[in-house]
Amino acid sequence: MLRHIEILSLFIVSGLFFSELSFAGMRIDFDRDNQTYNWLTGFNYSIYSSGFNFRTSFDGQSNLIKGGAKRWQENATTDFDSELSVFNSVSFLTSGEYTINGLDRRRVRTSELAMGLSVKPIKYLEIKPMVHADSKKRSELDARLDDQGVGYGFVADFLPYRYKGAYLDARISYDKTNLTNIPSETGVGYLNSTYKFRESDTVYVSVRGGETAKQYYGPGGTAESITKQIKQEREGDFIISMKLPADLRLKFDGNAYLTRYLYRGGIVDEGTSAQRDNSGHGEGYEISLSGSLEEMASGSINYRWSDASQDYQGLQLDQDTDTGEISFHGKLNMTANDTLSGDLVLGVASFSNPNKGLIQEDWDKKTILVNGRYAHNFGRFFTGGLSGAASSFHQIYVSGARSANNGRNDTYVLTPFTIWRPFLWLQVHHEFDIQANYITFDFDRKKVSTKNRIFRRASTRTQLFIGISDNLHLRQAYYYRYEDYGQLIWDDGWQQAVSWDRRRNGLETEFDYRLSGVIDFKPSFYWEKTGNYDHKREKINDPYEESIIIRTLGEEQVKMIFKAELIFKWNERRNFLINISHRLRKFNDRPRETNDYMRVSMEYLF
Repeated sequence: MLRHIEILSLFIVSGLFFSELSFAGMRIDFDRDNQTYNWLTGFNYSIYSSGFNFRTSFDGQSNLIKGGAKRWQENATTDFDSELSVFNSVSFLTSGEYTINGLDRRRVRTSELAMGLSVKPIKYLEIKPMVHADSKKRSELDARLDDQGVGYGFVADFLPYRYKGAYLDARISYDKTNLTNIPSETGVGYLNSTYKFRESDTVYVSVRGGETAKQYYGPGGTAESITKQIKQEREGDFIISMKLPADLRLKFDGNAYLTRYLYRGGIVDEGTSAQRDNSGHGEGYEISLSGSLEEMASGSINYRWSDASQDYQGLQLDQDTDTGEISFHGKLNMTANDTLSGDLVLGVASFSNPNKGLIQEDWDKKTILVNGRYAHNFGRFFTGGLSGAASSFHQIYVSGARSANNGRNDTYVLTPFTIWRPFLWLQVHHEFDIQANYITFDFDRKKVSTKNRIFRRASTRTQLFIGISDNLHLRQAYYYRYEDYGQLIWDDGWQQAVSWDRRRNGLETEFDYRLSGVIDFKPSFYWEKTGNYDHKREKINDPYEESIIIRTLGEEQVKMIFKAELIFKWNERRNFLINISHRLRKFNDRPRETNDYMRVSMEYLF
């Protein structure tokens, strides 16, 4: 932490020597809880003048993890870059970066110092050749690895070119780092083009590609463990958007990609995917048709298809995926006070392994999603409505040997809600929510030891928003939630055998007090009581009853949270924040737990 402060102070003092300051900012954060301390420091400084630009920044992070053995983690990065105009089309460039990453006694230090030129031979072309000196040092206990060298590279930017409705920009870059044992080189290029026609239609084409070859140390950090990784990427996008008659819009979006990883040298385990040659490729497209009828209705229909393949050369991770999906979205303003909206999604996905020996792992998934919302405004004082959703995921294995895993995951949600505004200073929001989640297997109809499960939940929540004065506001809330979970047993129909249930109710109180537009004070209090109950079946000595259900209290806890936040905001460029909280949890079967949290943050933009 002291190292961070020293470096930050150096930047601030050096900034005083520049008379043409354009922008500078500083941010300091500190937070702590029962287990960790975190320090964050940031500083930015920029100067712009005729023929000279300069920018520098610093970001530091320190973490202390308490416990049986305290652990320190520190990360810090400082960098700068400058541009000095030499001639009208030639500028001198410099840049540098220093980074340190540490955990306990392990340290990794990297540094780079670069210089070069910016040359603009023509209006729409800028070329930046650079040379740089690099260093990377690792230290851990008694081991030490040092790598250093001189590298070079260039960036060629084809600056944005506009002609009538056409727009074009491109970049090609190459960089080679000649570190002693772990050199690397990277080449990247892209081309973006947009063409607008008929004032409402657009065609967009983008092509990107890159290749990176780098070497790194494997386990042990020896020369024999050095592995070379080659990464190749290709990607293309095509988008066209057209306006049709009747105020309709048609959009087509297509894309394709290829990614490949190759490994050479080092200690390679052919049985794992960590260092095994692999590749992935895919393509897909989406077609959508949307429109609106003045302010009465709007909607869209979309179809999406994609195909992807992952190749790990015969491992179980190899996978081909095909996906198709059609969706409908709509909104209808039936009257000035009635609104109805809804969505419907139907999808099918197929997952298969191209290896013949693993065909039994192939499976398909069918998806159905439905949700809707209706709201009615009864007047300026009251609004009510109903929202609901349903989802169904059906998993089907192709092989009969795995068909026992065929199953469904179905969820249903229904939420009525109301908003009452009896006075200008008071709003009452209420909602009631019920949910059921069924997990069932197609061929499981057991009455004992079944895998079928059900989870249910019902909750209610009421909130009061009270404007006590222009500067003081209160939010008061009460909620109650019931949940249960258990087996689903088939006996001429689904029946539930509850394993446990949970009851939870709580209060929330939040104040927001704003004083003179500068100080914002937000105290709050939260209280919650939770009871977990176990359901057990026990036999009894009654010839007419097989067993009874015994419901016993498992864990009961009361949670209280006290929070306070104080914000000093002099203007948009200067603010100071203090946030503290104290959490207390009481249990019926173990000692209480307490947790304290504090955060201090300052942001100052010069």
